[in-house]
Amino acid sequence: MSSGRTSRWRLHVTLGTDRSDREGVILHEVAHLMPGSTNHDKTYYQNLFRLARRIGHDMEILIEREKRYKPRIVGSIKKRRED
Repeated sequence: MSSGRTSRWRLHVTLGTDRSDREGVILHEVAHLMPGSTNHDKTYYQNLFRLARRIGHDMEILIEREKRYKPRIVGSIKKRRED
């Protein structure tokens, strides 16, 4: 399993063996560096999902992974995406 954290302008990432997991962690941490995306709030998740779509990352896997942080916010963004 991969893990990561962001402090100021530095990313700290430990990569596991699963490619989708690695990509998800890197996307998660990069999204923290985007303007207005410092916490796990609605803007953060909009930026994260925008990045993931841009590189063709599996959105369902990413959404399931992110639900452990903020299930209500992730669920509301997913619902709007499907409308």
